[in-house]
Amino acid sequence: MAKVFLTGDLHSDPRRFSRKAFSDLTKDDLVIVLGDFGLMFEETESKTERYWLDWLESKPFTTLFLDGNHENFDRLNTLPVESRFGGRVHMLRPSVVHLMRGELYDLNSFKTFVFGGAPSHDMQGFATDEELARDYTAGVLKKDDPNFKKKRDRLKKQKRNFRIEGVNWWRAEFPSDAEFAHGLDTLEKTNFHVDLVLTHDALETYRKQLNTDMPHSALNDYFEQVRANLTYKHWFFGHYHRDTMLTDTDGCLYETVLELT
Repeated sequence: MAKVFLTGDLHSDPRRFSRKAFSDLTKDDLVIVLGDFGLMFEETESKTERYWLDWLESKPFTTLFLDGNHENFDRLNTLPVESRFGGRVHMLRPSVVHLMRGELYDLNSFKTFVFGGAPSHDMQGFATDEELARDYTAGVLKKDDPNFKKKRDRLKKQKRNFRIEGVNWWRAEFPSDAEFAHGLDTLEKTNFHVDLVLTHDALETYRKQLNTDMPHSALNDYFEQVRANLTYKHWFFGHYHRDTMLTDTDGCLYETVLELT
């Protein structure tokens, strides 16, 4: 029987898949990254990105990934939408596949609901805490700002966290109202019954349980709403750079590679 593996954020480094255990797999076996894949991040495909995408394509398994909050959505969302595993996908290579938000897939007999995305937390810039509380993107720099270079240089000198829109941050990291609605519509068609839920961010309950500085957002609350109505066997997410089970069925993954059984 074909296998399914899960792991957390790669941040453009897939070398964890070099282990000998992966050499005995086939293209029917699925290795799923729970966001922050990072191999579609530069303005255009870089030599490094091309090398690692071709490297993954050469492996005996199929790589699937959710989007996180560190992807170039300008590039990702311009790829043609195709159908695979019963849902909509973007194809980076024939066996390197982006699973889209709010879709339902048949992943080797696991009926799987997928919902990527998350708000970044490392982009305060010059914004005050009050401004960030109103709008978490308040500190993002824009290249068309007449004072862009001056602000960027000051932030670098002060060693403060910042992001530049369209360079290393994209507004589409956070789901749209249409994507939220699509996810609920998808689940309604299943009578809110799936085997597996895969997300990048966490339910609010788990975000608090992890005692993290990651910001609360409407996405955490959305997942609480989903769980309140859903019957499922397992829920796994990434984003928090932890490897821990939070219940018997639900967990956060980072560097661990977990085989589902």
